[in-house]
Amino acid sequence: MPSRFESISGHPPARCYSPRRYRENEPRSMDFTPTDLGKYRLLERIGRGGMAEVLLAQVEGPGGFQKKLAIKRILPNFASDAEFVRMFLDEARLAALLNHPNIVQIFELGEHDGAYYVAMEHVDGSSLRALCRRAAIVHRPIPVAHAAKIVSLVCEGLAYAHALRLEGRPLELVHRDISPENILVSASGAVKLVDFGVAKAAICSSSTQAGTLKGKVRYMAPEQIRCEPIDGRADLFALGVVFFELLTGMLPFQGDGTIAFMDAVLSKTPPPVERLRPDCPPAVARIVERALEKRPEARFADCRSMQREIDQCLLAHGELIGAHELAELVRSASLVEESPKLDTAPGRRLGMQAKTEIVLRPTRARCPRCRRDLSLSRVGAVEIDGCHQCGGLWLDEGELQELSNHPRVLLACARRFVPTQLPPPASGGLCPRCAASIEPFQYDSLRGIELDRCPRCHGVWLDHGEAEVIDARLDQDA
Repeated sequence: MPSRFESISGHPPARCYSPRRYRENEPRSMDFTPTDLGKYRLLERIGRGGMAEVLLAQVEGPGGFQKKLAIKRILPNFASDAEFVRMFLDEARLAALLNHPNIVQIFELGEHDGAYYVAMEHVDGSSLRALCRRAAIVHRPIPVAHAAKIVSLVCEGLAYAHALRLEGRPLELVHRDISPENILVSASGAVKLVDFGVAKAAICSSSTQAGTLKGKVRYMAPEQIRCEPIDGRADLFALGVVFFELLTGMLPFQGDGTIAFMDAVLSKTPPPVERLRPDCPPAVARIVERALEKRPEARFADCRSMQREIDQCLLAHGELIGAHELAELVRSASLVEESPKLDTAPGRRLGMQAKTEIVLRPTRARCPRCRRDLSLSRVGAVEIDGCHQCGGLWLDEGELQELSNHPRVLLACARRFVPTQLPPPASGGLCPRCAASIEPFQYDSLRGIELDRCPRCHGVWLDHGEAEVIDARLDQDA
């Protein structure tokens, strides 16, 4: 029986992975002029927040030595803000104590022209937020096994940070800002946790007392919202929110406005993961649900326990996800064009000029006939998976009905996949999305035409030439 993890590129319901959920104002480096900061050459702006910015920098040395790194520096208008400067210095002092493969390394705390900066490891890759956004654009969720492995590695970094001791005494560190923006996956497949800017620890001179709210509300644990004393289990809850979001493309709690959102976190139950992501194994769904328990004592005892459960699930399903697979995820995502001109929101994918292009990258979904990777063809704003070997098309649930109203678009998609050799008539095979066996199915609207359909996710496979048959039948009915 195929592993349920094999359906890693299945399409969720239309309410999930809507690109509108992930549109952000991306920092632009076009308005940045390279300049020097002491021994560092600042090359471009990576990101900018309300009080600080992060820049790509390079340091040079004898014999042609060069090294890329990231510089985080306080924005000029906050350089004289004593409280923010204290918090910035606390972050640098705290992060400098952390030496772990899953935490971004701090190299130096410096000062230039009256402003402090931190030199840190540069992660050449993508944030989880960017990966989610690109998954939304192509309507393909992040693979279950890959999402689980990423969360497992974040657990490992957090477990180290939570257990850290200084001169024999527990540091009592809590990150307090776990979110997709602060989790990076490098081009080589390394997973890194960043930004301890609002972390709580015993050594912090500006450590926030109970009664002060710090962090992103969307990822806060109930006890954090209530401004109660917190420990590492608050980070675990936030990681549960991230895990839920990676799997479903939506947050577990919803609310119009901050107060309504906080009330939802305190009183509402998240929708079942398996309802939003049918290919998610029950064991993985249970891990997410346990991490999102309202009471800290009902969650995992610590991040190490959560990591152990995730790793056991991966092992039980035969999923050995390593750096190579995570690097491939980043590489594939980097090929997705985040163009505002391409509106792929549900209900707005049709009614365009039939300008066709082929995206030359595998989608990690496999042809039910020959089991080769499917490729993605784009006609205007419509994206269809197909097999160049067999010439077939895969239509996800609802796409056949939509495209039946636009047969020319369907034909344009089909003609992008001309088979290298005409395959013999066949039926059956495994669904490219959920790996269930596809079966013959008769649609009422297409009388006399029998197509192969997945009984689980309701996707449809069109063999080479069937699009033309459908087009002819629609012409007859018209």
